[in-house]
Amino acid sequence: LNAGGSLATYGSTTYNGNDNNGSGTSIPLGQLVWKYLTRPRIDPGMLTTRNIRVGGFNLIFLTERIEELNAALNGCIACLGSSSGGENNEDIITPAVVGNVFEYDTGAVQALQLLRSGKTVGKVVL
Repeated sequence: LNAGGSLATYGSTTYNGNDNNGSGTSIPLGQLVWKYLTRPRIDPGMLTTRNIRVGGFNLIFLTERIEELNAALNGCIACLGSSSGGENNEDIITPAVVGNVFEYDTGAVQALQLLRSGKTVGKVVL
C-alpha cells in the first residue's frame, strides 16, 4: 500500500475459494494459496506515519444480527433525518460547509495551493 493510500475490504470473497465473476466455480488451491500469501500486510504502527487507512466490513456479520442491524440503521436515519435526530444533539449530521469550488479541468493546482496554505474554511471542492 503506497503512502497516502487506502485499503477497503468487504467480506472475504478473495480468499474463500469462490471466484469473483459469479459463476460459482472454485479457485484452484494453488491460486488461492498464492492470493493469501501475497495479500497486503499492514503494520498498524505505520498507519499514521505513512498516512494510510485500512478498513474492513462484513455485511453478513450484521445480517445475522437483525436487532443490531436495525438499531444501527435507525440511528443513521435519525442522524440524517432532521435537526432533532439522534439521542444527543452531537449525533446530528449537518451538511458540510463548502469553502471553495474549483473547476475540475483547470483548478487542481489552485485547490492544492489553497489546501497547503492552511487558510481554508470548509471543504475545498474540485
